[in-house]
Amino acid sequence: MGLVDDFLDNVVGGNVPSAPKPEPPAPVATPSAPPVVAAADGYELAVAFVLRMEGGYVNDPSDPGGETKYGISKRSYPNVNIAGLSVDDAKAIYYRDYWVPAQCALKPAPLGLMLFDAVVNMGLGVEPALTVAPFTLDDVTARRLLKYVTYAKFAIYGTSWVRRTLAAYKLALTLAGAPSIGQGATTAPKGTPS
Repeated sequence: MGLVDDFLDNVVGGNVPSAPKPEPPAPVATPSAPPVVAAADGYELAVAFVLRMEGGYVNDPSDPGGETKYGISKRSYPNVNIAGLSVDDAKAIYYRDYWVPAQCALKPAPLGLMLFDAVVNMGLGVEPALTVAPFTLDDVTARRLLKYVTYAKFAIYGTSWVRRTLAAYKLALTLAGAPSIGQGATTAPKGTPS
């Protein structure tokens, strides 16, 4: 999808999870108005982000999911031909098994995106912990990052998980029409060392 690809290529610097080290983001102009995302497009935008983050076929021996394509793992879907999985099949699985159960369509597009990406990457069981009040982009992002550090595989995948979370956060801010990371206030808040 154009918005997601343009955002990831130009703002974040390409495929975030597989990038070997952080690169400084390209300068971003503050949008004059937030992009209009219709409710029906919320899923398409979110799934485009997830598919881009998840990538294609892998069979990483360190990954307990085993054989995986578009983020759909053999462990979770033992009866699915993972190697032969199409993008449309992956989208159908994501819609049925993640988007609908997490009720992402009932959230504003930025929060729907953040929640959807989190439940895809972390499992549906994490949804209640992420959606307690206050339910804001900042709170969901912080809770997600704090949860990752408790995972046994954080030493292996932690950098990718954090980068993915921040990429989702930046895209969600863009959708919300809010200043992105590195934009906004030009002076430190009161009480902050300068």
